[in-house]
Amino acid sequence: MLPLSVEQIRGDVAKGDFFVADVKSSVVGCASIIEYDGIAELRSLVVHHDYQKRGYSSRLVSKIKEEAENRGYIKLYTLTQTPQIFANYGFVLEDKRPIQKIAKDCVKCPLYDNCIEKTMVVELGKLKETSNNYRGL
Repeated sequence: MLPLSVEQIRGDVAKGDFFVADVKSSVVGCASIIEYDGIAELRSLVVHHDYQKRGYSSRLVSKIKEEAENRGYIKLYTLTQTPQIFANYGFVLEDKRPIQKIAKDCVKCPLYDNCIEKTMVVELGKLKETSNNYRGL
């Protein structure tokens, strides 16, 4: 729901937080991983309508899950208006938004008081110890 500037996207790409699906050197989909004070969020998942139902979303979600796990997270969150899509990838509804997300992004959104997005979470495969102990607890 929050717009991203070109500078923000470039920064996410440079940090290795933004992933794309491409066909013949054309971007057909993307997704990003955002870290907030101990949690990870899958954000900006989109696939061009001409390439939907071909597995690109699935591969992007799998890549973000793998990336979150490699970074030491045990959970991955997403906020969405279409929870059924994420349910297909193992996400389940969560009662409330993570406070880290609210403090960083949600309070800036013009729809904050009337938000219709649902919070979903997926538990990742295995615990990984990091220098910060366990992240995402």
